[in-house]
Amino acid sequence: SKKNPPAFEVLISAWPVRTIQWFLISWYSLSAIQKIHGSWYLFSSDDVFWCQLQYLYHGPIGFWALQHIPMFVFGILQMAALYFELFAPLWLIPRRTRPWGMITGITMHLLIALFMIKLWYFSAEMISFYIVFLPIGRKSNAC
Repeated sequence: SKKNPPAFEVLISAWPVRTIQWFLISWYSLSAIQKIHGSWYLFSSDDVFWCQLQYLYHGPIGFWALQHIPMFVFGILQMAALYFELFAPLWLIPRRTRPWGMITGITMHLLIALFMIKLWYFSAEMISFYIVFLPIGRKSNAC
């Protein structure tokens, strides 16, 4: 019987991946800090998201949401986004919490894309950064 030829192992430097990971984590954390220094509050559900949705950014789904979803739900979504961004290092750095952080972040950006149609490109860009958080096998039997 023939033995399988040895699999080739491709080694790449980790610094490009780590740089993009830290870029995303820093982006989230610094964004949250700026929001806190602006008009977003840590312990109350202000109406910033609700107001933004009424102005320039809303599309058909956002318009529908404004008509049918109670205002306090927008406050909850706003606080969830703020806390996710603020604590992004705790969500995305430890491998144990990373899957939940990725699910939360991708869901947040999908909601942004749905509610605020003019920000779909931003959402797609942010979601594309999550590929660097996917686990990559150390060895592969594929040729």
